[in-house]
Amino acid sequence: MQVNAFLVDFVSRFWPGPCGKRPEWFLDIPTHVLNNSQCFKALLSLALGYGIVLFACIIKIPQIIRLWRTQSAEGMSRGSILIESFAYSYNLAAHYRQGFHISTYGDFASILIQNLIILVMTYIYDSFASLLMGLITAGALVLLTVLLCTNVVPITVVQFLTGANALVAILSRGPQIWKNYQDRSTGQLSIVTCTGIWLGSLARIFTTLQNVPSMNILVGYVVSSTCNMILVWQILLYRTKPTAIDRSKED
Repeated sequence: MQVNAFLVDFVSRFWPGPCGKRPEWFLDIPTHVLNNSQCFKALLSLALGYGIVLFACIIKIPQIIRLWRTQSAEGMSRGSILIESFAYSYNLAAHYRQGFHISTYGDFASILIQNLIILVMTYIYDSFASLLMGLITAGALVLLTVLLCTNVVPITVVQFLTGANALVAILSRGPQIWKNYQDRSTGQLSIVTCTGIWLGSLARIFTTLQNVPSMNILVGYVVSSTCNMILVWQILLYRTKPTAIDRSKED
């Protein structure tokens, strides 16, 4: 009895509204969920959301390691990183301030932190930039995120920004896609990170349909997943092309 009470109480913490009244016995829960399609979709969306949040905590680690090992940011578009970080910043604020479940936006915070690390690294490995410039830029993005999450910035402004998600997705991925095309190389882009981001954006389309009543956010994810797919395709297409690092080693 105590085990059943503990398990049922634990499940209650995540029990979504569409599932209706929760069964009193833990073993009855699977049958209840499978017999209710809306409940099944809601729980699947919740599980995907938390899975994305957890996976996002490490999704850009391969990219960070690749930059550190090569001591080069060749092929990385700083403009793309900046715009992408800005998008994560205001979307984090929009979800937070509108009271959406953390499973729908927790990944924004972890990816934003990793993006800031990558951004600083691009400054460190750029002979024309410096660590100080990188830290100042990253600090400005952190400050902007804090302001967007508070009442200092009107919620109408944040909502307006989410309306431009599709455009921002193109602007954040476009420079990187174009640079890859021009160089016929993807430089130090990590296939693991790019594939993970692509799959995550696909999963977010489903969780948004289930939990976030916003067409602007949904369209943004559709456009973003398309752009991410193009990046993965470019990495596979240009993977046999030598980077400047490889050519220098050959020389």
